[in-house]
Amino acid sequence: VLGVFGGVCVCVCVCCRNLMQVTLSRFVKTHFGDSRVFVFHSVYMDNFYNSVDLTEYLLDKNTYVTGTLRGNRKGNPSDVVNKKLKKGELTSAYNNKGICVMKWHDKRDVVIISSEFSDAMHEYRARSGKISVKPESVLKYNEFMGGVDRSDQLMSYYPCERKTLRWYAKVALHMFHVIMNNAYILYKQQSGKGNVRLIDFRDSVINK
Repeated sequence: VLGVFGGVCVCVCVCCRNLMQVTLSRFVKTHFGDSRVFVFHSVYMDNFYNSVDLTEYLLDKNTYVTGTLRGNRKGNPSDVVNKKLKKGELTSAYNNKGICVMKWHDKRDVVIISSEFSDAMHEYRARSGKISVKPESVLKYNEFMGGVDRSDQLMSYYPCERKTLRWYAKVALHMFHVIMNNAYILYKQQSGKGNVRLIDFRDSVINK
């Protein structure tokens, strides 16, 4: 799952970074139209996709990227990813294109990359009322990627993939699973029936 657009999850299945670049380019063109392609939209991605190279590529196409980053990715600033931090500490570095790679220690080390946000810290009020300080890019990432976590949670309730299936069958079933969950989310939004259970919705689709 790449991210959340309009309340539903977008699933992009790719096996290499170059294919990811092509896939993302086509996605933006399809969903925003030629007149709005690459006009500084913001894309939020997890560490499966992200890299310095991909962030530079999309910045050259006038598209911002913010997301988590695996510490062993090629192009990472070694002085940032290897630095030992205490709770609440942050270290960062910028390249010549203004892309920020930062490492922040909360409960554990988190490596973040952003071509849109700096390493500035902002206050954040949790639901409990407690005020804490987090990097702006972390706050934005949590805001826009929360729907992906919700989608993963919904899909975990009724898994349909099996180890015995061939990879292309797993991909097809996974895509169908995402479509079903997106339909469930949209149904609750449009019908006003926010209390309908996922299992009841799935049964109604199957029976009809």
